[in-house]
Amino acid sequence: MHQDYAILWELFDEVDGKWRDPNNRKLGEVHWAPKISIRVDDRHYTLDIATLAVNEAKLKNFTGNIVDLGNQYTVSQLEDRFWPVATIRQNKSIPADLQLPILRTMPRRLVINPDTEDKNGEPLYIVSKYGNTTKLTLGNYSGMDAYTCTEFGLESREVVVYNSKGAGDFSAKGDSGSLIFTGDGDGLAILHSGMPRGMHNHITYATPLWWVFKQLLERYPSAEFYSMEYTLK
Repeated sequence: MHQDYAILWELFDEVDGKWRDPNNRKLGEVHWAPKISIRVDDRHYTLDIATLAVNEAKLKNFTGNIVDLGNQYTVSQLEDRFWPVATIRQNKSIPADLQLPILRTMPRRLVINPDTEDKNGEPLYIVSKYGNTTKLTLGNYSGMDAYTCTEFGLESREVVVYNSKGAGDFSAKGDSGSLIFTGDGDGLAILHSGMPRGMHNHITYATPLWWVFKQLLERYPSAEFYSMEYTLK
């Protein structure tokens, strides 16, 4: 116990000494921030992103695209939740240190047609996100888009994540920008909004990650994504 306190005090002294000055907390500057739009192309996904020019010296410990799954669940609990069907769970695992590498963008063919199923045999991914407000949550993604068209012909299409039964809200205000991913390390989408029902979010809307990568590569043709695999169609 005393050793743990000593480590915490050491961390406190470091943070208090090096990070009190706001300039030391600035990691970089906004480089590109296109206006939010659903008219980028004929798919009508929501473009709501920005890029930063980062001071590399301040992120020297960055190791790649890894999600820290926190301490809300144990490894076995997460494995049971990500893959509730025993036959699908075989040969799948969550890292023992709860540091999940994001290995690729989920290909569009799987975004449309999930290759796993729920206990009723229906196509379904159990997905997760770690957000600023609600931390680690899990939800259901079936491959169905949300589509709207106004009386003026303005179309919009979104990836939709539903709350899992008994798991609470998948997202809340302040979680925008979170990566939605599978237990296999596939990046599904970038969260941007939700549909409230009463005091809760009934569903969560997001933009597919493969499409986000497509927009980034049009702006930065030589962009690299720390060995992440991706397809743009």
